[in-house]
Amino acid sequence: MLITLFYTAFGAMLGTLLLLPMGEMFGAMLLVLLASKYHHSMSLHHHVLTFIQIVLGISVGSLVKTGEWQSHLSLGVLFGLITCMTIQTLVGYCWLTRIEQWSKNDSLLGAVPGAMAAILVITNSQESPSQKVIFTHTVRLVSLMVLASIIAYTAETQAVAASSSYIENFLQTNPLGLAVAVLAAIGLGIMLERLGIPAPFMITGLLVTAGGNTVVPAMPIAMPDILVSIAMALLGALVGIRIKLVTLQETLAYLKAGVFITALGLIVTLVIAGVFSTLLDLPYLVLVMSWVPGSIEAMTVTALLLGLEPGFVMLNHILRLMLLHSLPAFLLALKTRRSAENRK
Repeated sequence: MLITLFYTAFGAMLGTLLLLPMGEMFGAMLLVLLASKYHHSMSLHHHVLTFIQIVLGISVGSLVKTGEWQSHLSLGVLFGLITCMTIQTLVGYCWLTRIEQWSKNDSLLGAVPGAMAAILVITNSQESPSQKVIFTHTVRLVSLMVLASIIAYTAETQAVAASSSYIENFLQTNPLGLAVAVLAAIGLGIMLERLGIPAPFMITGLLVTAGGNTVVPAMPIAMPDILVSIAMALLGALVGIRIKLVTLQETLAYLKAGVFITALGLIVTLVIAGVFSTLLDLPYLVLVMSWVPGSIEAMTVTALLLGLEPGFVMLNHILRLMLLHSLPAFLLALKTRRSAENRK
């Protein structure tokens, strides 16, 4: 674990010095991936993801304004999200079954827009998870992270303007309030985690911070820049560790499927977001970031850097993950029902 942290820190510094977009994240990801070829024991403690969620949750919560969600999140937004997810899945499923000649089961799992944890739960009943399915989701995750970095680079002016407000906010941070927010996020997050709710510590960190800043506006809670940078670097390292498990042979065999599924999902997102942006009178890029099937942490970080309503973006991804995490229970119930019908 220590060697992984060393490469993570060194990669993050290199990415920052080279002025890469989202340099901490991509610098750490690339160096950890390269180092894993020589150090096969590269790993991070499972609580690292908890740290990332708390940092990002509090960072986003410090930006949430009273009534922001009520004014944006509506039945129309929820309907748009479900519509986008459904079409993403159908298009991906048709491609994998007809073009790639995958089985129906693997095609469905590979086409599901995100939620790696839910996919692993579903494949847990098999002797080993389908490598092609896992690789497809990995390609999607990395591709969307790269795309997010390009957006951040091309929108440099907007990002710089947004960062200045973050700096002012972080300078007003009070240590006592931050400590209370972290402890509350951990305690409540553990409760939500036991209920099976995705990204529990991000949710609690956001709600505790937003609620605290609303109740006591004179003592705002904010997350220091250094901790946000560390969280981004660790997120990149986690992605690098996941990618190292894919062999060269698997890469060559499944790369095309992963790239096409990602591209098709992105095209669907762009089209559906355009339609609902007009219907709901919401910013187009905000809806794209909210409905693209990427990692909740990566998409929230990108929205945070670009000033694209990160609270709204994160909430949409939380809803998407909650819907997808209910998929294992749905499929299990469907399988049980079919087995009962067959016995009759």
